[in-house]
Amino acid sequence: MVQFHFALEKWGNIFGDVVLASAIIDRLINNAYIFKITGESYRIRNLQIKNKKNNKN
Repeated sequence: MVQFHFALEKWGNIFGDVVLASAIIDRLINNAYIFKITGESYRIRNLQIKNKKNNKN
Protein backbone atom coordinates (compact mmCIF):
# COMPACT_ATOMS: atom_id res chain seq x y z
CA MET A 1 0.00 0.00 0.00
CA VAL A 2 1.26 3.44 -0.93
CA GLN A 3 -0.32 6.67 0.29
CA PHE A 4 0.25 10.08 -1.28
CA HIS A 5 -0.35 13.40 0.39
CA PHE A 6 -0.38 15.34 -2.89
CA ALA A 7 -2.69 14.81 -5.85
CA LEU A 8 -1.06 13.01 -8.76
CA GLU A 9 -1.77 16.05 -10.96
CA LYS A 10 0.62 18.13 -8.86
CA TRP A 11 3.61 15.77 -9.05
CA GLY A 12 5.07 17.56 -12.08
CA ASN A 13 5.43 20.71 -9.99
CA ILE A 14 6.79 18.80 -7.01
CA PHE A 15 9.50 17.00 -8.97
CA GLY A 16 10.12 19.96 -11.26
CA ASP A 17 9.85 17.69 -14.31
CA VAL A 18 6.53 16.55 -15.75
CA VAL A 19 8.10 13.72 -17.77
CA LEU A 20 9.87 12.31 -14.71
CA ALA A 21 6.72 12.60 -12.60
CA SER A 22 4.69 10.86 -15.31
CA ALA A 23 7.17 7.98 -15.47
CA ILE A 24 7.13 7.55 -11.68
CA ILE A 25 3.34 7.66 -11.54
CA ASP A 26 3.09 5.19 -14.43
CA ARG A 27 5.24 2.66 -12.59
CA LEU A 28 3.50 3.15 -9.25
CA ILE A 29 -0.08 2.85 -10.47
CA ASN A 30 0.37 0.11 -13.06
CA ASN A 31 -2.24 -2.55 -12.15
CA ALA A 32 -3.15 -0.58 -9.01
CA TYR A 33 -6.45 0.35 -7.46
CA ILE A 34 -6.71 4.05 -6.65
CA PHE A 35 -8.94 5.23 -3.81
CA LYS A 36 -9.32 8.97 -3.47
CA ILE A 37 -10.28 9.79 0.10
CA THR A 38 -11.66 13.23 0.83
CA GLY A 39 -12.79 14.87 4.01
CA GLU A 40 -11.33 16.11 7.22
CA SER A 41 -8.06 14.58 8.39
CA TYR A 42 -8.39 12.75 11.70
CA ARG A 43 -4.73 13.48 12.45
CA ILE A 44 -5.14 17.23 11.98
CA ARG A 45 -8.47 17.26 13.84
CA ASN A 46 -6.99 15.41 16.83
CA LEU A 47 -3.98 17.74 16.86
CA GLN A 48 -6.29 20.78 16.93
CA ILE A 49 -8.29 19.28 19.81
CA LYS A 50 -5.07 18.54 21.70
CA ASN A 51 -3.81 22.09 21.13
CA LYS A 52 -7.09 23.56 22.39
CA LYS A 53 -6.86 21.48 25.57
CA ASN A 54 -3.23 22.54 26.13
CA ASN A 55 -4.09 26.23 25.64
CA LYS A 56 -6.82 26.03 28.29
CA ASN A 57 -4.36 24.78 30.94
